[in-house]
Amino acid sequence: MSTSNKTAIMQTLQQTPAIGIANLPFVQEKFIANYNACHKDKSGELMYHRQVVHFNQTISNSPELQKCDQFSLYACFVTAAVNGYSLDPQDNEVYLIPIKNKAYIWRQAGAHVKRLIRTGQIQYAEQAKLVYR
Repeated sequence: MSTSNKTAIMQTLQQTPAIGIANLPFVQEKFIANYNACHKDKSGELMYHRQVVHFNQTISNSPELQKCDQFSLYACFVTAAVNGYSLDPQDNEVYLIPIKNKAYIWRQAGAHVKRLIRTGQIQYAEQAKLVYR
């Protein structure tokens, strides 16, 4: 990637409102390419459309995330693609957290279990059960 292309991308990100970042064509291409490069199922396009909905909903429901640096939001979105994280709050895998006007991904237990399964350290995991005598 040339320097002028990187500069153009950064300018485009900085000029785009937070809610529109995931909808930019180059962000879509990057998400799909990253997802397909890191996952055997090659369903990057499907995952993009699923994640963009949750990403935009999360940002639209958080005034703090709307104020975050656009590049940090972009980085969170494409990082989710590489790791196969679900941005759906119901999945309890990761959350987007604003800290000092930057967005960060906070992994939850579901993300850690997914990584253990993907790396072959475990085969599956179930919810913990309390057993009483």
